[in-house]
Amino acid sequence: MDECAEERSGRAQRCMPEFVNAAFNATVLATHTCGSPAEEYCVQTGVTGVTQSCHLCDAAQPHLSHGAAFLTDYNSPADATWWQSRTMLAGVQHPTAVNLTLHLGLLEKVVG
Repeated sequence: MDECAEERSGRAQRCMPEFVNAAFNATVLATHTCGSPAEEYCVQTGVTGVTQSCHLCDAAQPHLSHGAAFLTDYNSPADATWWQSRTMLAGVQHPTAVNLTLHLGLLEKVVG
């Protein structure tokens, strides 16, 4: 019996399909990504006062890179990854559009 149909009558009913992350490991293209050449980026922190926490981004060193693939990779608190745009300090004029393109391709439902 279809899970979106009433068991006895077979009439359609509201259903909540299982969550599937359609973007998991999908290809993402970004127009601005830090790290090529290596550069410093700063994160604004603090609630009552604006402070900065600055770090190095280097695409040539995996532990310092923040490429667009990190937008759709496995999310693990033990191994945090993220995409980072180029810093405005590197000559990127504000407002500059940063385009992120997510390729979902064709999705198939596996019936088994």
